[in-house]
Amino acid sequence: MRRKDREITQIGEILRIVQGARYLHLGLFDGEAPYVVPLHFGYELTDGRLIFYMHSAREGHKLDLIRAHPQVCVELECGVEPISGGDVPCEYGAAFASVMGRGTAEIVSDQQEKLHGLALLMRHQTGRRFAMDAAMAAAVEIIKVTLPTYTAKVKPHPRQEAAPRNRETSPRREIPITAFDRVRIGQTENAAAGTGCTVFVCREGMRAGLDVRGGGPASRESQLLHPLMAAQFVHAIVLGGGSAFGLGAADGVMRCLEERDIGYDVGVTKVPLVAQSDIFDLTVGDARVRPDAAMGYEAARLALDAPNYRDGGFGAGCGATVGKIRGMDHCMKSGIGSWAVQIGDLQVGAVAVVNALGDVYDWRTGQEIAGLLTEDRTGLRSTAEYMEGSVRAVDNKFTGNTTVAVVMTNGRFEKSQLCKIAGMAHDGLARSVRPVHTSADGDSIYAVSVGDVEADQDLVGILAAEAVSGAILRAAESAESAYGYPAARELRGRENR
Repeated sequence: MRRKDREITQIGEILRIVQGARYLHLGLFDGEAPYVVPLHFGYELTDGRLIFYMHSAREGHKLDLIRAHPQVCVELECGVEPISGGDVPCEYGAAFASVMGRGTAEIVSDQQEKLHGLALLMRHQTGRRFAMDAAMAAAVEIIKVTLPTYTAKVKPHPRQEAAPRNRETSPRREIPITAFDRVRIGQTENAAAGTGCTVFVCREGMRAGLDVRGGGPASRESQLLHPLMAAQFVHAIVLGGGSAFGLGAADGVMRCLEERDIGYDVGVTKVPLVAQSDIFDLTVGDARVRPDAAMGYEAARLALDAPNYRDGGFGAGCGATVGKIRGMDHCMKSGIGSWAVQIGDLQVGAVAVVNALGDVYDWRTGQEIAGLLTEDRTGLRSTAEYMEGSVRAVDNKFTGNTTVAVVMTNGRFEKSQLCKIAGMAHDGLARSVRPVHTSADGDSIYAVSVGDVEADQDLVGILAAEAVSGAILRAAESAESAYGYPAARELRGRENR
């Protein structure tokens, strides 16, 4: 690449560009001239190779070209924005981020791979998971393009380049949670049963702290994160469903990481250090189905081979609900959400699974977004105000836990500092969920350090609280109605009619 100053080599940033693109341009060989066609797509990363799936009519010119000449090139872009040159014509241009590569194309014949490709395509285009069937696969052809090598570059807008990168004036911008290159996130879920897990993996290990504020946590290896414990790193964190039953998912994560030679070297093998916290989702879907070792293994494999994080009803957020003081008949669907920010070189972000007893509020406006439903299930009411109606003790609130989160930063901090950052991050939880930290909640926040940027601990704690608030809001807003429980977007749609 000629402009090395614009080259992007970090896989997290490359995947961010791919994720942000809505379609790709597929270049084919057509005799003496190229043939380029724009296509919607789905994608995955496997062993460092980018794999794209596209659908097509059963017959057509592009299919004939692929059969004759399978060598292809791919280009996709996102973030395209005009750059004004004012009175100088040659100063006009465009900001953009792009990925290009060469590889091979094939027409998929295997039925299961066709269904897999269609599912990836629909998930990328809509953010939703669809159940694809044989009739759908039979109606189309699926094109698979494999890129063993590819390049990426970014041309920023001049207003981004102009700001000096120092503490006083460094520009602040929101970034995707996938921008943390050393952390890879994989998700699996059983949508029919209403449960799943989300796994955060760092090959080299990540310094980690934990702060538990709820009265009913379901967790594993929490004591390992105490500042007095010898271990300085963990290799994975699992957020899961199934309450205490789901803690077996970590067994599968450990097996996957051991197979990949990831863990603490004890001579005869490497022992992966895996912490886990679970939500209570047994009242959603099928209570007999919980995350297990097989689900944990698959989520860890995806984290390493094909990171697939999405906000909404995915992974540990599959069975998440909120506003359950009156039981499941008056609660709402929630999910998993993320939010991250970058200031100069410093990155701080959070992923939160929101399964609270209480209600979710927009921390910026104070407006209730999701939670306890009114008697006719058409509006919202305050859980705290409802609880004020009777001072008698409620014996069993186990339909209502919990909010768990992972805060990430590329700032360099030790375990004791990360425990403090995790504690400050709970401020964001308290701003966004009311009531919070109840005896029926297992509210727990991990904080992990995956970089060497020198940063102020208190600033990172402030940003961590903001990231948790942003992730909670996004979890509620990105969820879709499921299992008979309405989501915030459905309630908002009713109000607008």
